Amino acid sequence: MVKPALKSLFYALLIIFICVNTSIAQIKTPSPTSDTLPIVHLTVTQLPDMNMPRAGHSMVVINNELTVFGGHTTGFIPTDSAEYLKDGKWHLMKMVYCHDDGFAVKLKSGDILLGGGHEKHLGIGQTFVVEKYLPDRHEFQGFGCLDTKRTLANALQLPNGKVVISGNWYHDDAIEIFDGSKTFEFVKNVSQHRSAPYILTTEKDNAAIISLNDNYGKQHDEIIIDQLKGEPIKTEPIVTQTCVMPDDFFVGNEKDNRYISLLPILNSHRQPALAKIEGQQISLINTDQQIPHIYKGDSITYFDFLVDRQVGMAYLIGADTIRRWYLAAVDYNEALKTPKPAHITLYQTDPMPDLPNIYTQFCILNGNIVASGGLMEDNYHPSEKVFMFNINEPKHKRMQVWSVWSIILACIGAIVCFTIFCILLRKLRQRNTKPQLRLNTQLNNENVEVETNRKEVLTDDKIHENLETIFERLCTIMKNEKLYLEHDLKFSQVAVRMKISQRNISEAIKYKGFNSFNAFVNHYRIEKAKKMLAEKADIKLTKVYLEAGFANETSFFRTFKKTTGMTPREWQNISS
Repeated sequence: MVKPALKSLFYALLIIFICVNTSIAQIKTPSPTSDTLPIVHLTVTQLPDMNMPRAGHSMVVINNELTVFGGHTTGFIPTDSAEYLKDGKWHLMKMVYCHDDGFAVKLKSGDILLGGGHEKHLGIGQTFVVEKYLPDRHEFQGFGCLDTKRTLANALQLPNGKVVISGNWYHDDAIEIFDGSKTFEFVKNVSQHRSAPYILTTEKDNAAIISLNDNYGKQHDEIIIDQLKGEPIKTEPIVTQTCVMPDDFFVGNEKDNRYISLLPILNSHRQPALAKIEGQQISLINTDQQIPHIYKGDSITYFDFLVDRQVGMAYLIGADTIRRWYLAAVDYNEALKTPKPAHITLYQTDPMPDLPNIYTQFCILNGNIVASGGLMEDNYHPSEKVFMFNINEPKHKRMQVWSVWSIILACIGAIVCFTIFCILLRKLRQRNTKPQLRLNTQLNNENVEVETNRKEVLTDDKIHENLETIFERLCTIMKNEKLYLEHDLKFSQVAVRMKISQRNISEAIKYKGFNSFNAFVNHYRIEKAKKMLAEKADIKLTKVYLEAGFANETSFFRTFKKTTGMTPREWQNISS
């Protein structure tokens, strides 16, 4: 009886070994928050520096030339220059107008439509100005006038040739249409004001407009989709990321009348995900794993999104606290055609302290991702650096990473199978072995698996509890010790006092809805300033901003207006 049992056992283990190695060859990746998540190392090439530092600019690839338009340069001063990269050198061009935080959209004619932007230095005001860039001649032509003066707007050309324009900053928003020639015409008011919205094609002559933030940068309490034609649509609790600069995320087929666009979202657990909008329907893209938001204990913050329609890939672009950059690449083609889930590949760079992660512009050039400009410290110090993320490398270079893992895991699998075989062989030779042993072992293994799953769920819950606790401690120390009154308060000082890492505090702050540590501290400072303004009508603003913890008057005015939508005196007059 023993020999037939051993023979069956041998064949069973052989089948298990083959299955294990087959799975290894397919590289089935584990949970994206696991420390063992395999990723592809991404090399980065530094391209020639631009002629001037830029932020708030636009960037496109046209005629295979990387081209940047406008923005502001050192000193927070708008520039009316543009430049294109050719033969390893950036060539300067003069635009007709300045477009700092303006929009840029590719037209079917091959030209680029540029419009709007800040009217003055320091990101103040909006403009009506519009011009076209003629890439074949590297020339600009001013023409026409927007119906509404705008900045931080977005634009999209529909299949019928008309261009939809919407979005604004510190000014009322509305929807308007450019006829493709010279005329800009008001269409209708919006149901909720937006800044830097996504504009997505839903029909040949219709579009959906959606954004996380209003025209003062505050998050909407509920998300409403405006349509160029039709009534507004209230969505499920779907939270979109902010579209910093325009892009076209259309992945459908106009000939088949399939109008599909992709949209990066945060799901109900506030984790990154990908959705598709087809007509008036919004649904999640099914993926073979969750888009990673934590790697080896370090959180990944995604802040931009690109679609490469030529290869059927969507990229969420982000970075962690030590400035390693990540590309979460979603192969969406199969997911749109079949029930098969989209495969996710995670790319990671080495730390890159020279690459800004605020107001940096991204685009796709020959299958690779290019990043240009952005803010190093603040709006007064933009960057002139340009980098290329080398995604489009020969496949064998990327597969070398997996082949090493395959060898290691195959060896481990062989050792484990051999060990199990020896143990079970010894057990079978014992006369007192009972058949019930296998059943008990199986049940115990199932129980262990269930307990493991429970612990994973409890771990996720514990993370949220810890974030709540950290935030409560932070609020307590901020109120009791009035740390916000220190104009030179450093994040590192608070972390030392709390004896908690800056990374954990930052995660708690973002979990509670604040964009950064500075935004959290400024919340207390603004409340202090409001109290002082309400208590004494003739109080000097210099006294207010100094005693409220602000380092200078400019920072005080900008933060106050961004928070309340009014200047300090305007708020004081209304509140009195």
